[in-house]
Amino acid sequence: MSSMLSQGRPLVLNLRPEPITSIIRSLKLKFGTPRAGSQEKYAAFASLYHREAKGVLLVYDITNHSTFENVELWLKKIRESIDANNVVIMLVGNKSDLEDSRQVSIEEGKSFAEREQLLFIETSALDATNIEEGFTIFLNHIYNNVTSP
Repeated sequence: MSSMLSQGRPLVLNLRPEPITSIIRSLKLKFGTPRAGSQEKYAAFASLYHREAKGVLLVYDITNHSTFENVELWLKKIRESIDANNVVIMLVGNKSDLEDSRQVSIEEGKSFAEREQLLFIETSALDATNIEEGFTIFLNHIYNNVTSP
Protein backbone atom coordinates (compact mmCIF):
# COMPACT_ATOMS: atom_id res chain seq x y z
CA MET A 1 0.00 0.00 0.00
CA SER A 2 2.97 2.26 -0.19
CA SER A 3 1.76 4.83 -2.68
CA MET A 4 4.82 6.99 -2.19
CA LEU A 5 5.01 10.26 -4.01
CA SER A 6 8.27 10.82 -5.75
CA GLN A 7 9.91 14.19 -6.37
CA GLY A 8 6.61 16.00 -5.75
CA ARG A 9 4.84 14.10 -8.55
CA PRO A 10 2.50 11.17 -8.06
CA LEU A 11 3.75 7.91 -9.51
CA VAL A 12 2.21 6.50 -12.68
CA LEU A 13 -1.24 4.96 -12.39
CA ASN A 14 -0.96 1.40 -11.14
CA LEU A 15 -4.14 -0.53 -10.36
CA ARG A 16 -3.91 -3.82 -8.56
CA PRO A 17 -5.03 -6.61 -10.89
CA GLU A 18 -7.39 -7.90 -8.21
CA PRO A 19 -8.84 -5.44 -5.70
CA ILE A 20 -8.37 -6.21 -2.03
CA THR A 21 -11.52 -7.35 -0.29
CA SER A 22 -12.25 -6.52 3.32
CA ILE A 23 -15.18 -7.50 5.47
CA ILE A 24 -16.26 -4.89 8.00
CA ARG A 25 -19.27 -5.80 10.11
CA SER A 26 -20.56 -8.25 7.47
CA LEU A 27 -20.34 -5.67 4.66
CA LYS A 28 -17.97 -6.78 1.91
CA LEU A 29 -15.86 -3.90 0.57
CA LYS A 30 -13.49 -3.98 -2.40
CA PHE A 31 -10.76 -1.45 -2.90
CA GLY A 32 -7.96 -0.89 -5.34
CA THR A 33 -5.02 1.45 -5.18
CA PRO A 34 -4.77 3.70 -8.21
CA ARG A 35 -1.80 6.01 -8.31
CA ALA A 36 -2.79 9.13 -10.15
CA GLY A 37 -0.01 10.13 -12.50
CA SER A 38 1.00 13.65 -13.33
CA GLN A 39 0.59 12.95 -17.04
CA GLU A 40 -2.78 14.01 -18.44
CA LYS A 41 -3.64 10.55 -19.78
CA TYR A 42 -3.42 9.10 -16.26
CA ALA A 43 -5.15 12.05 -14.60
CA ALA A 44 -8.20 11.55 -16.85
CA PHE A 45 -8.34 7.85 -16.01
CA ALA A 46 -7.94 8.52 -12.29
CA SER A 47 -10.89 10.91 -12.47
CA LEU A 48 -13.07 8.16 -13.94
CA TYR A 49 -11.81 5.65 -11.37
CA HIS A 50 -12.61 7.67 -8.25
CA ARG A 51 -15.96 8.93 -9.54
CA GLU A 52 -17.51 5.74 -8.11
CA ALA A 53 -15.29 5.69 -5.02
CA LYS A 54 -16.64 5.54 -1.49
CA GLY A 55 -13.27 6.48 -0.05
CA VAL A 56 -10.03 8.14 -1.12
CA LEU A 57 -6.59 7.96 0.49
CA LEU A 58 -4.42 11.00 -0.24
CA VAL A 59 -0.85 10.03 0.61
CA TYR A 60 2.11 12.37 0.91
CA ASP A 61 5.73 11.80 1.92
CA ILE A 62 6.58 13.50 5.24
CA THR A 63 10.22 13.78 4.09
CA ASN A 64 9.35 15.75 0.94
CA HIS A 65 7.35 18.94 1.50
CA SER A 66 6.49 19.36 -2.18
CA THR A 67 4.40 16.18 -2.02
CA PHE A 68 2.37 17.76 0.79
CA GLU A 69 1.99 20.97 -1.23
CA ASN A 70 0.48 18.90 -4.08
CA VAL A 71 -2.22 17.43 -1.80
CA GLU A 72 -4.36 20.57 -2.10
CA LEU A 73 -4.40 20.31 -5.91
CA TRP A 74 -5.26 16.58 -5.84
CA LEU A 75 -7.97 17.17 -3.24
CA LYS A 76 -9.51 19.85 -5.47
CA LYS A 77 -9.46 17.49 -8.49
CA ILE A 78 -11.02 14.70 -6.45
CA ARG A 79 -13.76 16.93 -5.05
CA GLU A 80 -14.61 18.14 -8.56
CA SER A 81 -15.36 14.60 -9.69
CA ILE A 82 -17.08 13.03 -6.66
CA ASP A 83 -19.94 13.67 -4.26
CA ALA A 84 -17.72 14.89 -1.43
CA ASN A 85 -20.54 14.57 1.10
CA ASN A 86 -20.70 10.80 0.60
CA VAL A 87 -17.01 9.96 0.23
CA VAL A 88 -14.54 9.39 3.05
CA ILE A 89 -11.21 11.10 2.40
CA MET A 90 -8.20 10.31 4.56
CA LEU A 91 -4.95 12.27 4.45
CA VAL A 92 -2.00 9.96 5.08
CA GLY A 93 1.49 11.19 5.91
CA ASN A 94 3.79 8.30 5.02
CA LYS A 95 7.39 7.46 5.99
CA SER A 96 6.92 8.26 9.69
CA ASP A 97 9.90 5.97 10.31
CA LEU A 98 12.14 8.70 8.82
CA GLU A 99 11.63 11.23 11.62
CA ASP A 100 15.13 12.68 11.17
CA SER A 101 14.33 13.61 7.56
CA ARG A 102 10.86 15.05 8.30
CA GLN A 103 9.89 18.14 6.29
CA VAL A 104 6.15 18.15 7.08
CA SER A 105 5.24 18.39 10.75
CA ILE A 106 2.43 16.32 12.25
CA GLU A 107 0.74 19.60 13.19
CA GLU A 108 0.86 20.82 9.57
CA GLY A 109 -0.77 17.61 8.33
CA LYS A 110 -3.40 17.60 11.09
CA SER A 111 -4.20 21.27 10.57
CA PHE A 112 -4.75 20.79 6.84
CA ALA A 113 -6.90 17.71 7.46
CA GLU A 114 -9.05 19.54 10.04
CA ARG A 115 -9.48 22.57 7.78
CA GLU A 116 -10.53 20.35 4.86
CA GLN A 117 -12.57 17.96 7.05
CA LEU A 118 -10.42 14.93 6.25
CA LEU A 119 -9.43 12.00 8.40
CA PHE A 120 -5.71 12.06 9.21
CA ILE A 121 -3.04 9.54 10.13
CA GLU A 122 0.71 9.16 9.78
CA THR A 123 2.07 5.78 8.75
CA SER A 124 5.19 3.91 7.80
CA ALA A 125 4.89 1.44 4.97
CA LEU A 126 8.41 0.25 5.82
CA ASP A 127 7.70 -0.88 9.40
CA ALA A 128 3.87 -1.07 9.12
CA THR A 129 3.26 1.63 11.75
CA ASN A 130 -0.45 2.57 11.75
CA ILE A 131 -1.17 0.71 8.50
CA GLU A 132 -3.76 -1.64 9.96
CA GLU A 133 -5.15 1.07 12.25
CA GLY A 134 -5.42 3.51 9.33
CA PHE A 135 -7.29 1.02 7.16
CA THR A 136 -9.58 0.06 10.02
CA ILE A 137 -10.51 3.71 10.69
CA PHE A 138 -10.90 4.39 6.96
CA LEU A 139 -13.04 1.32 6.25
CA ASN A 140 -15.21 1.84 9.32
CA HIS A 141 -15.99 5.39 8.16
CA ILE A 142 -16.88 4.04 4.71
CA TYR A 143 -19.08 1.37 6.31
CA ASN A 144 -20.88 4.03 8.36
CA ASN A 145 -21.44 6.17 5.25
CA VAL A 146 -22.71 3.25 3.17
CA THR A 147 -25.06 1.88 5.83
CA SER A 148 -26.49 5.13 7.22
CA PRO A 149 -29.89 6.16 5.83
